[in-house]
Amino acid sequence: VTVNSVQQKVIPELTDDFVKENLGFDTVEEYETALYNVRNEEAFYEQIITALMETSMVKNYPADLVEQEKRSIIDYYTYYAEMYSMYFGMDVETTMAYMFGLESQEALENFAEEYAYDIVKEQLVLSEVAVQEGLIVSEEEYQNRALVYALDYGYSDVASFEVDYGAEAILDVVTTDYIIDYIVSQSTIISSR
Repeated sequence: VTVNSVQQKVIPELTDDFVKENLGFDTVEEYETALYNVRNEEAFYEQIITALMETSMVKNYPADLVEQEKRSIIDYYTYYAEMYSMYFGMDVETTMAYMFGLESQEALENFAEEYAYDIVKEQLVLSEVAVQEGLIVSEEEYQNRALVYALDYGYSDVASFEVDYGAEAILDVVTTDYIIDYIVSQSTIISSR
């Protein structure tokens, strides 16, 4: 037997020096506070959107939007099931059941339809908030927010990001974020203490 290498995973101790050198904070306490704030902010966003969806009602769902979202969800889950079925050496149906708990094509269809209604409801409610509040993403706001996404995806500028992802799709995401940020800015945390 020939041993080519032996490796040991070493997890560094979280010290002020490590945090300063690697994470951009001066102390462990600052780093932990920042993590806590990010988690709370994400939870706050999620709670606001959940409350907004629970208290909003859609009378008419555009059938074409629901069908488009449903098809997109089915395609997404099917793509990953096909990709991983080769990796796991299983058929697509077994992989779909194993990974997503969707035991049949009918289960996938039902799941996708229910999820599609949720997505469309969120789109419609956020659009209505934008209309009621007169929210329009300015070109400068679009460029600033799109640049953050571009950098996150490894692009150096918005133009090259738009080539690969499409300006309209990016505008949709930026607009959604802009509306949610507005809703959050108008919200108040009420402590139960």
